[in-house]
Amino acid sequence: NPSRLAGLLREMVRERHWQDVAASLRLGYGTSAVLGHVIDGKFPTQATAWLRGESLPDSVLESMGLTNVDGDDIDEESRAFETIRELCRLAEPQPVVFCCDQAEALRVGADDKRGFFVYGQLGAAIRNMIPNAVLISSIQTVLLGDFKYGMHEADYQKLGTPVVLESITQKQGRLLLQKRLDAEPLVAEAQTALHQSGLWPIDEQKLNSVYDQGGRTAARRLLYRAAELFEEARDEVLGPQPPIEEYLEEKLSEFRRTSKAWPSAAQTDAILEHGLPVLASLLRKPLETALTPNQKGINFTAGGVPIGLCSQANQTALAKRLGRLASSDQNGIILVRDVRLELKRTARAAAHMDSLAALRARWIRPTPEALAALEALQQLHDGYGTLSHRGESVTQATVADWLRNNLPEPLKRLAEEVFEVTPGFPAGRLMEKLSQEFVLDVKAAAEWLRVSAEEVIAYAQRRSDQVLFVTGPNPLLCLMVGASPEDSSDAG
Repeated sequence: NPSRLAGLLREMVRERHWQDVAASLRLGYGTSAVLGHVIDGKFPTQATAWLRGESLPDSVLESMGLTNVDGDDIDEESRAFETIRELCRLAEPQPVVFCCDQAEALRVGADDKRGFFVYGQLGAAIRNMIPNAVLISSIQTVLLGDFKYGMHEADYQKLGTPVVLESITQKQGRLLLQKRLDAEPLVAEAQTALHQSGLWPIDEQKLNSVYDQGGRTAARRLLYRAAELFEEARDEVLGPQPPIEEYLEEKLSEFRRTSKAWPSAAQTDAILEHGLPVLASLLRKPLETALTPNQKGINFTAGGVPIGLCSQANQTALAKRLGRLASSDQNGIILVRDVRLELKRTARAAAHMDSLAALRARWIRPTPEALAALEALQQLHDGYGTLSHRGESVTQATVADWLRNNLPEPLKRLAEEVFEVTPGFPAGRLMEKLSQEFVLDVKAAAEWLRVSAEEVIAYAQRRSDQVLFVTGPNPLLCLMVGASPEDSSDAG
């Protein structure tokens, strides 16, 4: 909240000049300038976006006095971590708490070696470089061994001493459930209207089985059982829930409607970073993720083919990323950039684009529909522990099997582009050209690409969510602009 942050900063500054305060806290120029704007009430939306790590256009950065403040050798991840360090210094000597709940969700599957490893590195960096940080990591006890041996021993030690949560009494359990029910306005309204109280609509007698002979139980076990009983009561009042297939379809559709992919391309790289491993796992496709930060800009390797995520709105940041990718000297790199973002051949980017073209790099331009579907897929897959159908928890295997057999059409096309590339056709060069000119004559495009017009048309028809094929005496290709959620459909 910019207003609240401005109030806290003004209280900190009081009679002093902000520049003096920023210097005493060793804040970098970028963070100091942005927080100065927050204090003055300037650029509230842009300042908030910058603090969140979003890539802003050069014109916006220039108006904020932030053009190229990081230099050419600072990548986005390093800048983001340094900004977090600086913000934590603002709070000293008060502690700043970092919480990671359900750390088991860091793994895509039981064989995933990356999730815990990377989290160990992150946790160690926080403990080493942020003195006032408090790190709380929560994980199921049964997975604590996997968690420990999934990272370096030194990193694990930095995470702190394991603490097993004590079981709770029936009195504490009742209070926990009461707080959960009180947080649901509809439940409170129904209780008042039907003159009910206590834990209604949960049958408290059916909760007794979760407690041991001493009257204690694990909070997680109690919450799971209470969720099942809540669904049982719901079915009695509203009728039985639809089949599991309809339930999962409804949840997936809900996640797609509320996806962060729709408003802008700000979250595109994050959605791909979290969603592609899940998609690959479901389709049983090889996809490896860099275990350590890669200065060459490579995020994944799919069957030996490197993948770089390039959805930076800021052209300077994009040029830096392309430069790192070009310096890798790897052939056939897949470059992924949101279709809503321009692909300009700026003075800085042109040389890197030419180098990448010489390395036979190709572009993939995912649509908002594909990105929303990918985020929904990841949320449904990773949220299996919170799903309950007909009074029973939905298992991860059930969710995975259903997703595998009901993959949305935009994701099928994205998966085909990433994992099942047809060799020979220069799709990346065609999409790059379309991103620059928006409209291409089919015959001219075929001559430029040195392929047949039929191949160009076939590609456009396969990628109807990205390319509009206009028939006529002189057929044309037009770059599609991402539709809104209301206009989207799986038919493409």
